[in-house]
Amino acid sequence: MARNAYIFPLIYTSFDCMPQFLLDDLWSEAKENTTLPEEAKSYVLEDFNEKWKQGKYELKKKYFRPYQNDPEKLKELTVDLVPLEQFKYLVDYWKLVETQEEAERNTQNIAQHKFHHNLGRTPILELKKKVLLIEGKFPSRIDIFCESRPVTPETSNLIKQMRESISRVPEAERTAELE
Repeated sequence: MARNAYIFPLIYTSFDCMPQFLLDDLWSEAKENTTLPEEAKSYVLEDFNEKWKQGKYELKKKYFRPYQNDPEKLKELTVDLVPLEQFKYLVDYWKLVETQEEAERNTQNIAQHKFHHNLGRTPILELKKKVLLIEGKFPSRIDIFCESRPVTPETSNLIKQMRESISRVPEAERTAELE
């Protein structure tokens, strides 16, 4: 559903820009087809966001990058999975200098990350579900960080610092964002 451009258009630059009624429809559909509690809404939307972005990435990788220096070929290219007007919009967007500069910045930023997760292609949502089943509660961000990083002296030290920082905040004042 998340990769269906007829339901979730690809013309938005990010999932956050998508109209609220589409996200509400998505959540309604998910609730009708599952037994998910209301608390799972943010996880479901996060999962759909990842799948939607991955779909756009695969479209760009398969249909844009090989032909980006051949404008004639790009004009002729049609993709059955995506409405033609959306694909043309994406091509024009991907060709913008600002978009290409942002993509280059993102590539450089990712190269600077220190604490890479070791989940491979496993979505974070799957890890959250696993922790939920084991612990019986929705995991905090620090729980997910701990579960998804290899144990090294550097990560162990960072986790210790994060837990110490959180412990200094009175329990009544702790929020999900803090943890």
